[in-house]
Amino acid sequence: MAHPRYEFYSPADYAIPSKQRFAANLELLMGLRRPPASGEDSADSLMAAVSAETEFLDGYKKVLSHAPVSEVSDRFDAALARAPWNESLRVRILSQYWHLSQRYSNVGDYRSAVVLMQRGLAVYGERALNWAEYALVLRALGEMGQAIEAGRRAVALDPGLVAGRKVLAETLLATGKRAEASEHLRAVLKIDPHDADARRMLTGF
Repeated sequence: MAHPRYEFYSPADYAIPSKQRFAANLELLMGLRRPPASGEDSADSLMAAVSAETEFLDGYKKVLSHAPVSEVSDRFDAALARAPWNESLRVRILSQYWHLSQRYSNVGDYRSAVVLMQRGLAVYGERALNWAEYALVLRALGEMGQAIEAGRRAVALDPGLVAGRKVLAETLLATGKRAEASEHLRAVLKIDPHDADARRMLTGF
């Protein structure tokens, strides 16, 4: 080949529609082209972005090779230090922390999973589904107060996310907060009148 190239991807990426993948790639490219900060040369901005990508890929390689979490975090922290303005980078680092957290959740080590989720949310905390999943793991640990707050954050970020409202409602019910739980369950049924879980939980109200 005259112009060989390497491609880094996760098999899960191909479950995403091609138009959505295109949008994500465009977002990455636009992030690399952000205007230079005051007193910063545009070439320096581009070099910082490229350097950050190198650090990210090194961290991603460590994730795939099951390296210690501390080594992964070191690389991701280095990437963020080089391009803290790059939102696409932050989203991808969040995704990798989430992937790591699932390894621990799958074997019942929820404490380690929570630590990784917290790291991810500290990097990028604007996705409602992440907060809903975080609430579930907190609930598994018996951290009900924190689980409720995480569920509320999920609902605040995306009031139409059924999963977020149901996680919050279930946690509220488990702590005796029936009135607030009822509000969220009724909101679920407005979104999806056929949601059997919401109807079941509303029984007895």
